[in-house]
Amino acid sequence: MSWQEQLDRRLAGCAKVAVLGAGSELCGDDAAGMLLIQCLLEAGVPPALLPLAGSTAPENFTGQIKAYGPDLLLLVDAAFVGGEIGDISLIAADQVKSVGFSTHLLPFSVLIDYLRQETGLETLILGIQPGQTEFATEPCGRICAAVEELAAYLLDRFPPQAPSGDGF
Repeated sequence: MSWQEQLDRRLAGCAKVAVLGAGSELCGDDAAGMLLIQCLLEAGVPPALLPLAGSTAPENFTGQIKAYGPDLLLLVDAAFVGGEIGDISLIAADQVKSVGFSTHLLPFSVLIDYLRQETGLETLILGIQPGQTEFATEPCGRICAAVEELAAYLLDRFPPQAPSGDGF
């Protein structure tokens, strides 16, 4: 089953979704999560999505996530899952310890456990397979294409509101 089909099943019935991008914009393909947030913000944020640029300390956004009260948290980051560069994988929260993430101050499992205990919030991780994550490098084209694909997917499911047409 594709990541889109898996995510379609998990998003069914969700009215509000927080999207927390993680990673370092200074380390090549590790910028994947941050690039997604940038794409969403540039496209115009639908009210049903809360994009958050978590960078290397996504745990700093727990207060905003709790205040927003989402039905689901999507945590997006570069993740070494063994696929081709740019492959997107849905990673269950209980698998986080077996997946390689590189530039975070705290392990994702701490963030996920905290939010689960505080709010009961379900968290899904979307990992994008990186190639190079060296300092002072740019993300490759395959990462940028994957980010654009993921942004288009989310904006298709949660479109921005059309103008009201009342002239104001």
